[in-house]
Amino acid sequence: MKRLIVVGLSVFFVFIMTASAAEASLKEGFLEACDASPYIDEGSDCMCVFNEVVHQFGEDDAKELIPFVSGDQEMEKEVQDSLSFIAGKCED
Repeated sequence: MKRLIVVGLSVFFVFIMTASAAEASLKEGFLEACDASPYIDEGSDCMCVFNEVVHQFGEDDAKELIPFVSGDQEMEKEVQDSLSFIAGKCED
């Protein structure tokens, strides 16, 4: 029984570490895109923008937004307006 508990805890910790690494990768990619973004003013705090995007849209959508934020893909007006609003809230 103890062995089963130890194995279960080990699997749980591996899952947590994998999820944490994926979140760090998402954050890093978003922050790089934000720094180079033609849509986000230099005075905006990209960490704040990332946190607000994740809060309002979720992690999956934040991941999908990276090519748009960086300017690699054209952004729809509604999304650009939402992003501009968020960036405005995050100005230093």
